[in-house]
Amino acid sequence: MVEQIDIVDVVIKKEQETALTLPAQARSFTVATGEQYQRAADFLLVNKAMKKKIEEHHNPIIEAANKTHKLAVAAKKKFTDPIDEAERIIKPKMAAYVDAQEAKRRKEQERLELEARAKAEKEAMKRAKAAEKAGDAELAAQILDEAVSAPPVVTVESTVPQVKGISTAKIWTYRIDNIEKMSRLFLMANDQKIRDTIKAMGKDAEKLVGEGSITVWQETSMRGSKG
Repeated sequence: MVEQIDIVDVVIKKEQETALTLPAQARSFTVATGEQYQRAADFLLVNKAMKKKIEEHHNPIIEAANKTHKLAVAAKKKFTDPIDEAERIIKPKMAAYVDAQEAKRRKEQERLELEARAKAEKEAMKRAKAAEKAGDAELAAQILDEAVSAPPVVTVESTVPQVKGISTAKIWTYRIDNIEKMSRLFLMANDQKIRDTIKAMGKDAEKLVGEGSITVWQETSMRGSKG
């Protein structure tokens, strides 16, 4: 049995080594006569048979590996999926809290800024009047200009706890309100759906997909039997 496996391995190794040389062989072909076409066809059929042998050797190994991989992924997901679900549940709640606190912070900061500005302007007005009374109109104007151009800075700190390992970021998102108003630059053609329609309807698919939107034609595709 071991000897038989060794023989199979040797045969497959030879096939695989030959497979690596096929692209260069294919490039050397010229197909301009019936005889050359026959040689190219024979080459293609030999390649198909070789591919079948290599697949028969490797596929069971791949299938076994895939099965093991699927079982391992399923075993992991059994426990990680609930963790991901919990994260999807809690994150929006935390984000909503952050947004609410930020709205409160901005509102309070705006209120304090208005108060500070009104106070600063009132004080500036008193100083400007005093300067005018003293006969220094230029100083009075300067005091009023500074009050307008350099209002007091007020900072209200966020009340959201800073937790190591947790951070927030602002991201842009969107929803589609009316796809008919969307620029054509952002309308993606469904390639697979178009190909399926062409396969079923041929040249008539041009009208269904959109007259003038695509051009349908036939190309010759060479195929070889694996048998």
